[in-house]
Amino acid sequence: MADAPSPRTAAIQITVLSILCVLVFLPAVAQTIQWAGWNPEAAHALAVPVALVVIFLLRRHALAAAVSPGSNWGLALILFALVAYFFSSWPFNYGIPQRLSIVPALAGCVLVVGGWRLLWRAAPLLLIITVSIPPGTRYYARLIILPETETLAIACAALDMLPGVLVEIEDGMDMVYMRGDAEGVIAKGISNRGASQLMSSLMVGVIVTFARIRPRWQIVVAALAAAPIMLLCNLVRVIAWGAITIYTNAHTLDQTPRYLATALSLVLAWALFGLLFGVLNRFVIPAES
Repeated sequence: MADAPSPRTAAIQITVLSILCVLVFLPAVAQTIQWAGWNPEAAHALAVPVALVVIFLLRRHALAAAVSPGSNWGLALILFALVAYFFSSWPFNYGIPQRLSIVPALAGCVLVVGGWRLLWRAAPLLLIITVSIPPGTRYYARLIILPETETLAIACAALDMLPGVLVEIEDGMDMVYMRGDAEGVIAKGISNRGASQLMSSLMVGVIVTFARIRPRWQIVVAALAAAPIMLLCNLVRVIAWGAITIYTNAHTLDQTPRYLATALSLVLAWALFGLLFGVLNRFVIPAES
């Protein structure tokens, strides 16, 4: 049985292999960066390098202690990722498998160098990468059509309760408002306006959850609470978006209300996940997993 590499050696080897993987999967990586560049609610993908460095530094001692002899199963994972990438790129382009194939490749790099224990400890880093990858627009639209419709309906009802404001939904998706002599449309022509930031809130939850070593039961609780927190933050985002637009009489194409509402909802997501773990840590003393 081969000896385990030193933490420093393992870090260097994994870094080199990961860079090579990024170069091999560069077209898929470029697609993700391009997608995040024009979509404000997907800008969290651009923060992935910073998030990875922060989580790595916070968990570096646990990662160093988890280094064990590498496994040949890592080579199998890398090979699987390369095959999946090839067949999702040619002769037809299947975007989702193509973009996701880099995740098992990176997992294989960790496994082949540092073994199964290190892969387990590095799973949060891989999860951050996974949630930053854009889902297919068509499939995502089908998945979120119900929460999007309900979010818009609740937001419309909440905004309609503001004094002197009349808000209603036209054509199923457009929120039209009237306030005194002013009238307009909130977020006209923007697709998935009711549920386009769910992945950003999810990444915030992942970062808060894995910023420290937590017992597994807390991770399970966070996973169960993730969907309600994401939906609540997105609802607040849409309401804030509408309120800012209405009270500033912003032009339909003005993106300022959108950016401000997005920032507010991300801060709220951070606060809610932090509050969740604050409550869990208060009543039960966590033990390292």
